Parts: sequence; C-alpha cells; structure tokens
Amino acid sequence: MGSEYLAGSTATLAECIANVMLLADIPLKDALRMATVNPGTFMHGRGRLKVGARADLVRFRCSDTLAVDEVWLSGVQVYKGRQREGSIPGKEPR
Repeated sequence: MGSEYLAGSTATLAECIANVMLLADIPLKDALRMATVNPGTFMHGRGRLKVGARADLVRFRCSDTLAVDEVWLSGVQVYKGRQREGSIPGKEPR
C-alpha cells in the first residue's frame, strides 16, 4: 500500500492541488484534471470515471481547505478518515 505523499515529496496530493490553484491561479476543476486525468492517460486509462473502468475514486472536501476523506481502489475502500489538508486560495485555514 502506498502513502498519502507524492514520490520524493513531503507534500500530499491535496496540498499540491491547493498549491497549483494558489500559485498558478488555476480553478479547482482544472487542477483536479491535471492531478487525475492527465497522469491517468499514462496508467492504462485510469483517471476517468466511465463504464468498465476501474473504480479508483477519491472523495474530498473543499471549503477553507482541501481534505481527502475517502479513497477507493478497484471499488474497494482503502482509506477513510482525515488526512493533512491543503489551503485553498483566498481562504484561511481554520
């Protein structure tokens, strides 16, 4: 099983998504595409939600912070809880 950190990094994916939104003024929908669909094209079609595809899903919360709540791999829940959060541009963490 992997970890919540990106390879060679101390930042989580949620933090990286929040950073790209803040530093490059990228909307959430585009930041999520950059973090899911684009890399998924190199992983045999992962990163898309469609009939017949693997059910790899991440449920997150986006308010003052971006937080991962659940992770599902091949339709099986592998994580439930609260991980480190990434700040959302223009909002202060609570």
